Amino acid sequence: MIARPANTPATILIVDDIAANRYLLHELLDTGEYLLLEAPDGPAALEMARKAPPDLVLLDAMMPGMDGFEVCRRLRDDPRLGEVPIVMLTALDDEASRLAGLNTGADDFISKPFNRSELRARVRTITRLNRYRRITEMQEQLLRAQRLDNLGMLAAGIAHDFNNSLAPILLAGPLLRPLVNTPTGQRMLDTIEQCSERGAALVRQMLSFARGTSGERRLVQIGDVLQDVIDLGTATFRQSITIESRVAPDLWPILGDPTQMTQIFMNLFINARDAMPKGGSLATTAENCVLEASAAAEIEDARPGRFVRVEVRDNGTGISPEVLGRIWEPFYSTKGGDKGTGLGLSTVRGIVRQHDGFVEVRTAPLGQPDHGTAFTVYLAATVPGDPIAVGASAPIEAAQRGVKPVLFVAGDP
Repeated sequence: MIARPANTPATILIVDDIAANRYLLHELLDTGEYLLLEAPDGPAALEMARKAPPDLVLLDAMMPGMDGFEVCRRLRDDPRLGEVPIVMLTALDDEASRLAGLNTGADDFISKPFNRSELRARVRTITRLNRYRRITEMQEQLLRAQRLDNLGMLAAGIAHDFNNSLAPILLAGPLLRPLVNTPTGQRMLDTIEQCSERGAALVRQMLSFARGTSGERRLVQIGDVLQDVIDLGTATFRQSITIESRVAPDLWPILGDPTQMTQIFMNLFINARDAMPKGGSLATTAENCVLEASAAAEIEDARPGRFVRVEVRDNGTGISPEVLGRIWEPFYSTKGGDKGTGLGLSTVRGIVRQHDGFVEVRTAPLGQPDHGTAFTVYLAATVPGDPIAVGASAPIEAAQRGVKPVLFVAGDP
């Protein structure tokens, strides 16, 4: 559930198929403390909740068609609504009904006919607890943002010093090569240059999320980028991992940096590989996608428009809820200090955002075999003359003007 400002009135969604019951609840709770919404049936309640998650749902248990138990179950299955408090309203005061409601995810029960004082007291208590939770979420988000800012400044400083140390090594390698006449010496130079290049690549990766820098933009065919990454994965991943791909032949172009596009999908491929230590299947799909407003509302940071949608899915170990909440943090890694820097997914999200896109992640709970994790990347498409193509942040002509002279100024000796 997305945290909102703590000083906004609590929103209560009243769901009952009988208009008189909705009217009674509205009158009982219309004290000025709440924003009261009404839904006459289950489908309407789900639609309203998905458009704007409420702070509390007062849900009639017995409704024709979709009853309250099914509505409760569907609310709990929705990632954005799973934490919304639900109070079931029922005329059945038996243990079996209460147990059924609790099993579907209800937080409390209130029996009809309503006791005015009890109803108000319970609603006030639940909404107050929910407000405290929102405040806690906002504090956690603020602390996380501050931590990311500090890590970004630290990474930028480290990258600057590291780059200065690598520059002489990278420049000296080609100059020394004509002076080295033995095969052993040439192999040592190869090792030095390869290690230096890997270090330089790590510096670029650190700066990518620390400074939000982006390279030269031009029209890019994502299908070509994906094919290069797939070929590299096929050649280097262990044979117990099979790579499958389904890339639409008519993908729209995007306006972006080809090197950074490669970085996105290479990081996702490596994560998928590491999630399948005993082998498995890595599947990639790419297709054009027109995202409507209703669909965009279901995805964090999303907006409507035309996109190229790329999914990278594995059938590996999945991600636990504790780890899922931290996967985008830079330097956070579950692979151990000798196997990963923790920069992969934070870099992926940073690059995608720079290219006017967003990322969705879906994962199965740990212990469910052959389900794994799917990362879906949405990149804003550039369709000339199409008013729906809202993603491009610069005109196409600007990406085709050619090379410009650059003045390089270094302050260090």
